Amino acid sequence: MVTKKPVVEEADDNDFVSPELIQSYINKFNTSSKGTIERNSTESLKWFQRRISKDTNPSRMSLINNPGDYKTRKGNEKGMLIGRMYYFKYQAESPGDQELPIYDQYPMVFIFNTSKTQDGKNLIHALNVHYLQPRERSILLLKLLKLKNNKTYTHRTKLKLSWELIKSHVDHSLYQKAVHAYRVDRIKSRLIEIFPSEWEIAVFLQLQRWQHITNETVYSSDVRKIHRDRARGK
Repeated sequence: MVTKKPVVEEADDNDFVSPELIQSYINKFNTSSKGTIERNSTESLKWFQRRISKDTNPSRMSLINNPGDYKTRKGNEKGMLIGRMYYFKYQAESPGDQELPIYDQYPMVFIFNTSKTQDGKNLIHALNVHYLQPRERSILLLKLLKLKNNKTYTHRTKLKLSWELIKSHVDHSLYQKAVHAYRVDRIKSRLIEIFPSEWEIAVFLQLQRWQHITNETVYSSDVRKIHRDRARGK
């Protein structure tokens, strides 16, 4: 008996609608650059890093609840997840950062693997850009873009990601902070896929919310201070 592979439904580019938050930055970029800077270039990456890093109070749930969200992909789950960027709401049972100890309630991740725990819980393994400062996010994205499966930025574009490739292409200091595992049953929203042409915008959005396991909010300014102290060896 021959087992048929699942049919994968790929959406046309026109089916992917930018969430309002991301579209607002596209509009600002178009107005500011007036066509002098090409999108998804080193120059545009620098522009978005400078501009978005100034904004500290975005609406986290607006991206999740946006009615014009991306079309859901169908087919093999693992094949669809790997190498793509997602945003979601998460409630952890243990801290993502053991030293602080805190976790990110709104991860923005590139998924590179899936697995199961010993008790059968589904896990996704991913690079969460929120654990990095804006400059580090830029460096990480430039490293990851070398692993694109094609030269374009369409719905078919994804990263050829694996743990081995991450270790060979990304600096240890970056992936050590960014790599985290997420239990699927602890995800409290839809998985919102970020379209490849908009990775350079989403990677800088200040959407992280740091939480203690006790559900106490930890402010980003406190987290930045802790990271600075660590870098200085305090």
